[in-house]
Amino acid sequence: KEVIRVLELGAAEIIIISESIREKIEGEDAIEYFEEKAQNYGTALIVVSPDTREGQQFRQLGGVGALLRYHV
Repeated sequence: KEVIRVLELGAAEIIIISESIREKIEGEDAIEYFEEKAQNYGTALIVVSPDTREGQQFRQLGGVGALLRYHV
């Protein structure tokens, strides 16, 4: 929810999402949702594979994150 909020504020420079996220957001697959929103806000999207140790750790931390353009 927090990542969506900062994205919609235009504060997210990069969105990072785990490829293994299977959640729906507003009826859409999470990756598709973030792809569309990121494009609308000029934000880069990085999809992380769960096939690496780091990717597995990221998924365990929630699987969605953002690097901000500025503090909110």
